[in-house]
Amino acid sequence: MESKDLQIQKSRSSLVFAKINQFKAVFQMKNPMAGFTLVELLVVMTIIAILAAVGLGNYTRSLSRGRDANRRSNLKTIQNALEQYYLSKGNTYPGDATGQLLRTDSDLLNFFSEGQMPQTTDGTDYCNGNDDSNSGQSPGFVYPTGYWCCEKLEQAKGNATWSSGNEPTPSASGDYFCIYNLQ
Repeated sequence: MESKDLQIQKSRSSLVFAKINQFKAVFQMKNPMAGFTLVELLVVMTIIAILAAVGLGNYTRSLSRGRDANRRSNLKTIQNALEQYYLSKGNTYPGDATGQLLRTDSDLLNFFSEGQMPQTTDGTDYCNGNDDSNSGQSPGFVYPTGYWCCEKLEQAKGNATWSSGNEPTPSASGDYFCIYNLQ
C-alpha cells in the first residue's frame, strides 16, 4: 500500500492538473479551426471598398454642387445690390467707362448685408472688368449703363455660354451662370 505522503502528493498533483485543465477549457476554442477564411475576409473588404467609393463620389459631387449654389447666390446678391444702387442713384450703375466696378463706393457697399461684396471661392472679386478666360478670374463688366457678370459652374448647368473676348450668350445648357442688368 502506498504511504500516506505519497497519496497526499498524488491528490495534490491531480488537483493541480484538474485546475490546469479547467483553465485550458475556459480559454480554449471549441474548434481550433473555426474562424474566417481568407476568401470571406476578401469578400467583406471588397464590399467595404465599393461602399466607400460610392460614398466618396457622392460626397465630392455634393461639395461641388454646394459651391455652385454659393456662386449663384453670390451673383444674385450682387445683382440685387447693383439694381438697388441703380434705382437709388438716378439710373446709373456703379461702374466706370472701362467696365470696372467701383468697389469702394460706400453707397454700393451699403446694399450688402456684411458691408462688402461677396468674393469667389478662391478669394477673387466678381465682375472684375475682365473677359480673359485664362486669367482664372470671374469675367464681367459693370458700366454706368449696364453690366454682365459670370461664374463658371462645376456640376450644375448654367444659363449661358462664354468665351474670351465676348459677352456671354444665353443658353439653357451652358456651363456659366451669368447675371445681366435688369433695367
